[in-house]
Amino acid sequence: MYRAEIFLVANLSIIIVLLLYQPLSFRITFLGNTTLTIEYFPLKLILYNFQKRKNTKKKLIKQTKRLLFFLQPILKSVYFLLKRSNAKIYRFSLPTASTNEPHTFFISHEIANLLKSYIYSALYYLTNSMHKTKDSEKNEEITAFDLQVTTRLYNVALAFFALVFFSLKKKGRNKKFV
Repeated sequence: MYRAEIFLVANLSIIIVLLLYQPLSFRITFLGNTTLTIEYFPLKLILYNFQKRKNTKKKLIKQTKRLLFFLQPILKSVYFLLKRSNAKIYRFSLPTASTNEPHTFFISHEIANLLKSYIYSALYYLTNSMHKTKDSEKNEEITAFDLQVTTRLYNVALAFFALVFFSLKKKGRNKKFV
């Protein structure tokens, strides 16, 4: 019986390690409607058709105050997760002004190119590796965004623990002693 228990524990630990080592992929697509696809080994979850909610100004202020408390820990955990992930850009184009005035046309295209360059360089700096496919520049008139980020499941768990750690650390700093 002792050998069977050791064999069972060894097999279960190997299965758990293999499940944690499987890649987890997040893909955000914006072309007309927004789609978020989450893929993990046997599962594929597709969330789509996000619509804008009508928020009152008071609700927005309350949500912003709640978010500001967690903003620094969220940014640190996202930075931790992106450093250990790979990014792939399938399509990325921004809207530009359609006008007959040449200076407005030129400035809008330059601002769009500058923003694209900034986002590409930020992804290149933040991620482990970043790739851009060749067909991402086909149709520039349509606003489109298609980004895929792939990481291992244990990195997501570690980023969650980093979020909890930094949140508790910040809460401890904000505590006032009398």
